[in-house]
Amino acid sequence: MRANRVATCLLGWTLAACAATSAFAADIRFKTAPATGYAKDISVSDPALQACDWNAKLVSNLVKETKGAVATNADATSTAKTLHLYVTKFIAPVTSEKRDNLIVMRADVKDGDKLVATMDVKQEKSLRAGKPYCEILQEMGGDIAEELAEWLNDGKFADCGAGCAGIHPDDPIFLNPQIQIVDKDAINDTVVECGWLKYMPGKVIKAVNESEHSLRAKLQLAEGDIAKVSGRKLTLKVSNIHVLGGGGFTGPKWISMQGDLTDGSLLAASFEIKYLIKSSKFSACGVLEAGSEGLSEEIALWLKGPRLNSKL
Repeated sequence: MRANRVATCLLGWTLAACAATSAFAADIRFKTAPATGYAKDISVSDPALQACDWNAKLVSNLVKETKGAVATNADATSTAKTLHLYVTKFIAPVTSEKRDNLIVMRADVKDGDKLVATMDVKQEKSLRAGKPYCEILQEMGGDIAEELAEWLNDGKFADCGAGCAGIHPDDPIFLNPQIQIVDKDAINDTVVECGWLKYMPGKVIKAVNESEHSLRAKLQLAEGDIAKVSGRKLTLKVSNIHVLGGGGFTGPKWISMQGDLTDGSLLAASFEIKYLIKSSKFSACGVLEAGSEGLSEEIALWLKGPRLNSKL
């Protein structure tokens, strides 16, 4: 592909155009097929579906939305990770008075043949008959491409070298039964008295397992030392908590945390967050609990498509 670009430059492209093209090639991070696939249990025999190129249009939109970070296989470099896109759920009736359309697209990122990241994107639209079938699918595909682009553009994904087995998204994730402390100055006596270190893991589990963005496997408490868990685990640590009683009269309040998602020996994803608490509660414990609810939702959203070095 590089030779083709050089030949094109020699045939008369401007220097600026050649430079831009070379930069575009250097920025490719993911290679994918020209159109998304379908899970084996999804029928694609309907002529109206076969005539519609919505899944190829989705890939084209994704290439544009990522500014070339995603490229089709023919344009990709050998060092790019593989992005495998395929539909796992598909409800799109061709004819009915009211169309309830559902598409769930799975995005798998692989380093070689090892899975290092995955995310499901769900799109639903209820539309009355009259709008062209293919146009509906292309609109939904465009929305899916936007969400995928945000995930890919903002994220760094693990490298999986020799001895790496990749990730196992269908296995449960174990969470430390008590939040770890980065250093002794991270929290004060009030936080300990409120019981936050012990109740926070339960709030995260509830937010994750009851979220509309539910994972393929559940999050659950580890029994004992999280370091002894050999499978998938999420280790949460607190680096700073600033809470005071007195409601809005005592200034800003926040919780700063970090988390590592590991799968065996592979650090698959990580995050840091400074969550600003917005609460009218008057007691310090009330403020802390209110902030913990919102913080748990942020962690649950991150787990939908976890990435390395995420700043939430």
